[in-house]
Amino acid sequence: MTTTTHLVKYEDLNHHGTLFAGRASAWLVEESFIMAAKLVGKPENVVCVQVKNISFKQPVKRGDLLSIKAEILAIGTKSITVTTKAYTDENQPPVISCEAVFVTVDEKGVAYAHELNSKLSWIGVQSVTNSSTLPALFTVPTAPTVPTAPTVPTAPTMDPFLIPYDSTDWRHALALYNTRSDPKVHPNLLGPPPTDMSAHLEYLRTLRLHGRRSFYMISLGTLFVGYCHISPLSKESYQVELGWAVAGEYQGKGIGTKAVKLLIAEAKEKYPNNDLVLFVKCTNDKAIRLYKKVGFEEIRTTDNVTKMILKEK
Repeated sequence: MTTTTHLVKYEDLNHHGTLFAGRASAWLVEESFIMAAKLVGKPENVVCVQVKNISFKQPVKRGDLLSIKAEILAIGTKSITVTTKAYTDENQPPVISCEAVFVTVDEKGVAYAHELNSKLSWIGVQSVTNSSTLPALFTVPTAPTVPTAPTVPTAPTMDPFLIPYDSTDWRHALALYNTRSDPKVHPNLLGPPPTDMSAHLEYLRTLRLHGRRSFYMISLGTLFVGYCHISPLSKESYQVELGWAVAGEYQGKGIGTKAVKLLIAEAKEKYPNNDLVLFVKCTNDKAIRLYKKVGFEEIRTTDNVTKMILKEK
């Protein structure tokens, strides 16, 4: 995920005194391009061939802070489809949204198959393209229809559930990437966030080869809102590490607390004789409070990282 915030100024307005649609469209397409370029790693090889489904749901006023977020929607043989949404209040639905299709081209402007397909195959992720969404010049072989983007659940009582990570489901890899690169998430990661999708896929491939970590997707209805993992430490320690993250727009809704409880239950079932531990930045007060709430206690702090262990009940 990429995010940019614009302050809506006088020169951005139309004759109605609200944000000019052309200026807003340019901002969303630009953010879409940044997302696609980060995925490919070479901005000079990415061009936009189509913008579609652009929707202006309510006016944006002068002085508003417009937060624009872009995510990968689908990956084809030559194409990348990005969905981009703009918010004046991240606790409310987007005020503007669109989808943009990009293709990779060489120095002569000829479309070519990007290397992402081979990298996706490292972890078994499917490459999915709806060729009908591309102009004729860039049509690619027919493949399964891209699923429509899931609607954000509106029922506040909906409970999350865990789904084991499926290396054959491309949506899982993308949801993991979007969460780990979320600006509200990556500052609290113990490791660096993914620089682009290629680095993220290599990270997943390495974990899969070593069998060190079991990932689970945190699902809210049909929407993936985060991830968690269970990682056995050394055999001598008899400890199992837990970890989790919820995408920024779903934080503060009780989803994380419920997901951690589900993760604890899953870990206890898989490793009934092991201690459950976790590591968290000592500056992440919000997470530490949550962990204490579900039964963890601090046992050590070194290098600004606090280790916690689940108390026996």
